[in-house]
Amino acid sequence: GKINKNKIKKKYTEEDLQNALSALNTGQTYKIVSEAYGIPKTTLFEKTNGFSRPTIIRKGPPSILGEQTELKLVNWILYMGERGLPVSKVQLMDSVQLLIKATKKNQPVFTNSRPGRRWYQSFRSRHPELCERLSQNMLSTRYSITEEQIRGWFDRTKSYLQSRKLLDIHPSRIFNCDESAFRLCPQGNAVLAKQGQRSIYNFVQNDEKECVTALFCGNAAGQILEPMVMFNYARIPASVAKLMPPKWGIGRSENGWMTGVSFYEWTANIFYPWLLRHNIEFPVILYLDGHVSHLTLELSDFCREKNIEIIALYPNSTHILQPLDVAVFHPLKTIWRRVVPEWRLEHNGERIRKDQFGMILKRACDAMKWDTILPNAFKATGLCPFTPEGVNFKKHFKESTSHTIEAFPVPAVERNVDMCLLESVESNIKEDILREFKLVADDEEWPGDVSHKSLFDVWRSIKSKSSVRSETAPSSATSTGQERKANFSHPEK
Repeated sequence: GKINKNKIKKKYTEEDLQNALSALNTGQTYKIVSEAYGIPKTTLFEKTNGFSRPTIIRKGPPSILGEQTELKLVNWILYMGERGLPVSKVQLMDSVQLLIKATKKNQPVFTNSRPGRRWYQSFRSRHPELCERLSQNMLSTRYSITEEQIRGWFDRTKSYLQSRKLLDIHPSRIFNCDESAFRLCPQGNAVLAKQGQRSIYNFVQNDEKECVTALFCGNAAGQILEPMVMFNYARIPASVAKLMPPKWGIGRSENGWMTGVSFYEWTANIFYPWLLRHNIEFPVILYLDGHVSHLTLELSDFCREKNIEIIALYPNSTHILQPLDVAVFHPLKTIWRRVVPEWRLEHNGERIRKDQFGMILKRACDAMKWDTILPNAFKATGLCPFTPEGVNFKKHFKESTSHTIEAFPVPAVERNVDMCLLESVESNIKEDILREFKLVADDEEWPGDVSHKSLFDVWRSIKSKSSVRSETAPSSATSTGQERKANFSHPEK
């Protein structure tokens, strides 16, 4: 029988088309030009005889943003992808929303100035050069990253900082920011009770089980910015604004977590003005964990214009490289667990409302010794001074002796099973819930919605097993175990 050959659509650029039309004008045949530039003969015929425009007609409805704006979006997506920061659908939507609000376009097509699924599909159709794909994990969970990968990040970042003359700048110009969740009624406080009484109950209201997220930022010189507190309100209540400490930021989003829009607002309205007020020399460095919700087109443009150099930390290594994670949030939450019951005692056991959160968190912040904690945090993560030798690799990547490897080998297959199980479970958990899980400290109980506690316990158990296997797996093998060495040294392969 006949073999059906599927037609292959060849991609060609606007430049190819114009060169092809020029070649036809010199007298070359359609067949020769079609084969030379990979453009169908019918397309060339239609464009040379006026049946269609002599330019590439992109699929999909025309863009309501305009060709130049969409081209800017495309270039930004490609730019970020080349730097290992692939743009997600949510990031793109956030960027368009900010762009529309900034240009004050009157577009009734978008609800709340935010494009939807149909616009996204049309955008993809108009720009086939963009290929949607899942960001490759390379199995780089926090349990499988290696010392070599971290050192490699230091080498690449050092070269970039040297090229920008930012390697040996003053500590006051080196910043890190991150968000963390605080429970309105934290658990784990020791209490006094009648001798022999086994069960002690602390009755709380439902809203006291909620978490409130705050964004913190500090520099290597020991200076801390006023935090930005996030709320899940459509409109900020007047009581929240009234009780919030002076110069503290107030953000809002649908679920109370940081979004691209709110992070841009923090950068433009809190971070940059703070730099000006404190006469910080530009350019400055802002280290981020690279979370997709933070990076938008508007943020990139703003930071480029204001000489704010954003540098993404190595993926899933914040427990090693992020100063706030390494040395700030644990002592801050310890103090938080102390000041909350103190405040309630002073107010006759009154429950804590969301609008009171800021002033109580300020008590905890005022008790922190920022001028010593922050410089030590940046030093311990190797960010200031910038050197991988500042990182305690022995703490994060425990080495095993050769006899331990031979006596108690941990099969790479078994280790990969745990990591794959963790990834499988996380892929089936909603993104906002998983973010809440990851913000809970290792020594804390689940502080959120009671209906999620069982899922959290399962997730933490699997995560713990993966962590244990990573710590017990040797980073190198003896000469008799070369195959094992490959498995342990490069689990991502």
